[in-house]
Amino acid sequence: MHANPKDISPQRNYLLKHHPHPNHIRDKEYHYLYMNLEMDELFNVPADFPIAGKGLSGVGGIF
Repeated sequence: MHANPKDISPQRNYLLKHHPHPNHIRDKEYHYLYMNLEMDELFNVPADFPIAGKGLSGVGGIF
């Protein structure tokens, strides 16, 4: 079972959201919990795509 995206601390979320480089958080099973805007753009993920809980093959179809 993957971690809950709501378990990410507000401080970490703020830091990654405002970081100028692509960043993401994944759980032990490699499911995405968070991606910042730069990472979304790098993977060409639509802004309204629900990233939480998706695995490597579920993001943008590029893997």
